[in-house]
Amino acid sequence: MPSSSLTARREAAESFRPAHVDCLLVAEAPPADKARYFYFETVATQDSLYLEVSKALFFSLDTQRLRANKARYLSRLRDQGMWLVDLAEDPSRIQGISPTTSPLGSTRWWSDVSRFILVASSFLPARCMTLPFNVFRMRESR
Repeated sequence: MPSSSLTARREAAESFRPAHVDCLLVAEAPPADKARYFYFETVATQDSLYLEVSKALFFSLDTQRLRANKARYLSRLRDQGMWLVDLAEDPSRIQGISPTTSPLGSTRWWSDVSRFILVASSFLPARCMTLPFNVFRMRESR
C-alpha cells in the first residue's frame, strides 16, 4: 500500500495529466520534503524545478507571480500536452547519487527503471525530455 505522501503526489500529478501527452518531462525523483512536489499548488519555497521549467516555457522571471498562479501555469502545461514524471517515486532511492555518477549504475534503480518504462510506454510516441540533476545549471548554461 502506497504511503499517504506518495498517494498525494500521484493524485496531484493526475489532476494535471493531459488527455494526450505530447512531451513527457522526466525528473529523477520528487523532493525528500513531503510538503514539496512539482504538482503541489501551494509550495512557498524550494520549488526550483517548477520555477525553472515555468520560466523557460512561459518566459516569465517573476517568481512570486509563478507561485501565486501555480494552478494556472500547471493547467497551461497540461493544455500544451506536457506532463512531468519521476524516474523514481521514492526520493530516498537517489541518495548518494551525484551528477557525476550514473543512477543506472546502481542496482537499486532497476526496479524504478522498469516501472518507468511501463508508465512511459503508454505515452509513446510522445517527445521525452530528461531534466538534469541540477536544473539550475541548465538555465545558467543558456
